[in-house]
Amino acid sequence: MEKALNKKIERKVRKVGSSLTVTLPKDVLEFADINEGDTIEFSTKNGDLVIKKREEIVSAEFMKLVEEIYNEQEPVFKALVER
Repeated sequence: MEKALNKKIERKVRKVGSSLTVTLPKDVLEFADINEGDTIEFSTKNGDLVIKKREEIVSAEFMKLVEEIYNEQEPVFKALVER
């Protein structure tokens, strides 16, 4: 089932330097699971603007696992590079 905000939220567009910016309210950030440092995507669907969090291709958990394996097997990887 699709989650919904169930309310209309408005924000003013403001100028910052030579760009325009819009702040995202806490309810929207929580709804979309957007956190500081995340990348968001803009697209259109049926004439509407869609804004969503970009899903990372490689998760932080996966990268941690790769790092652990590399650390455990570092001599093997270095030997492969030298071949």
